[in-house]
Amino acid sequence: MNRILYTLFGLICCLIVQAQIKLETPSYLVYFTNQGEISYYINKQEVQPDTIYFRSGKNTGPRFEGVRLSLQKSNKKQVIFNGKKNNILYKIDYHDQKGILCVNISLTNQSQKLFMPENGISLCLGLNTYMDKFPEWNQTQTGSRQNIHGHTCQGHQYGG
Repeated sequence: MNRILYTLFGLICCLIVQAQIKLETPSYLVYFTNQGEISYYINKQEVQPDTIYFRSGKNTGPRFEGVRLSLQKSNKKQVIFNGKKNNILYKIDYHDQKGILCVNISLTNQSQKLFMPENGISLCLGLNTYMDKFPEWNQTQTGSRQNIHGHTCQGHQYGG
């Protein structure tokens, strides 16, 4: 019996520690994954708040290809994620500037060696920008739409 209680207590503590990372202002609300990607962005300036869902899986973002980021700093005005690979510090800094979400992406060479990546640096933004054909992306229909995660959202249906 005590073993079950300790296990339940441990699970509850883990859930409390893994609170969602977010940045909220009067204009918007952004939820992040533990690795610094945006889960979704809510624009609170509309009469009915509009939610923009970011991609998941291999196309999630913003993120650096092949670099694992973790939370460095989080407060009411700023959320920073960073990671290190081969003495290069990769950093994504999300912060508010007059009601606008700003994202600063930076790399810092922390070694004495010249940094010259053979294939460049890959940054995935995580936005679903696929457009089947013209002019479908300009057409909207009132109703519900499915976002890229398969959830149904109220608002407009975009494209085909």
